[in-house]
Amino acid sequence: MRKMVFATVVCLTFLFMSNPGCKHRRTGSSAGFELRVDTGNRATYKDLNGKIWEQDREYGREGYGFARSYGDMVDRGWNARIYGTKEPRIYQTEHWGVERFVAEVPDGRYTVILHFAETWEGIDRQGPRVFDVKIEGQDVLTGFDILKEAGAMNTAVVREFKHIEVDDGKLEIRFIPRHENPLLSGIEIIGES
Repeated sequence: MRKMVFATVVCLTFLFMSNPGCKHRRTGSSAGFELRVDTGNRATYKDLNGKIWEQDREYGREGYGFARSYGDMVDRGWNARIYGTKEPRIYQTEHWGVERFVAEVPDGRYTVILHFAETWEGIDRQGPRVFDVKIEGQDVLTGFDILKEAGAMNTAVVREFKHIEVDDGKLEIRFIPRHENPLLSGIEIIGES
């Protein structure tokens, strides 16, 4: 009996702090919701437009993060040259070996923007890093090869997916490896009105 009462008190105490152990849902509207994560970065980052990119983290009380990853975060440094973008910092960091990213969001529709760049010098021919991506169970990228899409190393690749429907309070992105490890440089989740 004590354990049940304690669990209820803890759940109520952290109700608005996005405690994943509690069965609750964020309320409100998706309109105006914005989350940007600079994956691989251990600090927040402010871009040229004044938008804040949150640090990479494991999924927990903060309400977003990687729920499964067998890889690691990499920071190539501020001096790493990245082509095809005015925001090189986003692509100078990466999280490889990602399997699942979760963000607690109000139910509604979202635009999800994924940022990639192949910066690992071990990739010396097209095709060695190939993976699939699913958002909310929908196949959005199949047989995705960052280097092939970019046409060159250290080049930004952006993929945008509109009208992603969330009805359970959590937006989930899955990365399925085909060859080598999936990697990601950044995620944007923008609520649609």
